[in-house]
Amino acid sequence: MSNSKQKIIFVLPDFHGGGAQRVLIHYANTINTDHFDVTIMVIKNDGALSNTIKRHINIINLNKNSATAAIPSLFKHLKKQKPNAVITTMAYMNFTILLLKPFFPHAAFIIREANMTQAVFKELSATKTVLFKALYRILYPWANTVIAPADIVMDDILNRTTIPISRQKIIYNPVHIPTTHTKENITKNKKTKRIEFVSAGRLHWQKGYDRLIEEIASNPPQLNWNLTILGEGPERENLEKQIKNLNLENNIKLIGFQNNPYTYLSQADYLLLPSRTEGLPNVVLESLSCGTPVIAIKEAGGVNEIAQHCHPQAISITHTIKDFVSEMHQACARGKAHNIDTSLPEIFSLNYATQSLEALLFNEPTKAGHAKKTTNGKNKA
Repeated sequence: MSNSKQKIIFVLPDFHGGGAQRVLIHYANTINTDHFDVTIMVIKNDGALSNTIKRHINIINLNKNSATAAIPSLFKHLKKQKPNAVITTMAYMNFTILLLKPFFPHAAFIIREANMTQAVFKELSATKTVLFKALYRILYPWANTVIAPADIVMDDILNRTTIPISRQKIIYNPVHIPTTHTKENITKNKKTKRIEFVSAGRLHWQKGYDRLIEEIASNPPQLNWNLTILGEGPERENLEKQIKNLNLENNIKLIGFQNNPYTYLSQADYLLLPSRTEGLPNVVLESLSCGTPVIAIKEAGGVNEIAQHCHPQAISITHTIKDFVSEMHQACARGKAHNIDTSLPEIFSLNYATQSLEALLFNEPTKAGHAKKTTNGKNKA
């Protein structure tokens, strides 16, 4: 390439604590500034993750209340910035930016699908679901590249639309853990007799907390245990009522969104993932990086792919929510967990993921490992 830097614009809806936003911010923070000039364009500059963005990154706040309302401003700023590449994540943001693609023929439009379509449709009315299905089918093939964080997510997209193999790319979500999960944190937990479970994620139907709480009430572990749930969301009030009505207030706590979830992950004996659907669950990668094993349900998307790369004792995958709670019983019976030294394979590292993205932008094999076709034809970093 020439000596001039490529101008890359990441477009986000906000800076709230979702996994999709975290991934793009990780990329923006770590992409090679010798080769790339990075800007984050945000629909509304709102949310705690704004504090995690490095100072050298230019932030353009469109100050709009929705992606649709921001379309004129997006067009104006993209015209002014003249980017080499525009990168977005989440379905509605992907649709929005792809509508502008015909006006920017010299820019690469790269979209990242963060979730299973089932989870997307769950939040929509019947009319909007029909619209979204049409937009997947019509707009996604316009993208120069579609990135998915797991095979299961790409397969789901391909059930909705047709994307050539050359424009499919699997890049696993990167893990970036600050040096906050110390031996002191882990030792602190080991001094207690209570088995500490933790869950983290948006308080939403997708995450399956309601069915977990219901099953725990039907078959509670008999030993001393505690479940701390990190996160905020629309189901908080319902979950609080459910916990109270089932007399589980002494065992299950909702403590809200935490800027630093890693202390909780590292102090816990097990992470619980009862989700009805997932893409590639970041919290599993973060938990394993903290040395904390995971109990997950098979429905939770890419957790099965993560397990293929990890220590056999790192992830226990159950088939039903009843089996899930039975595994909690067994965990309590085993006593305090010995945190496993599970430095995740390089394929889940932030360095690997960022190099894979840079290679995509350069259109050449990544230095971390040549891209290869998987058995189902997708390109995997």
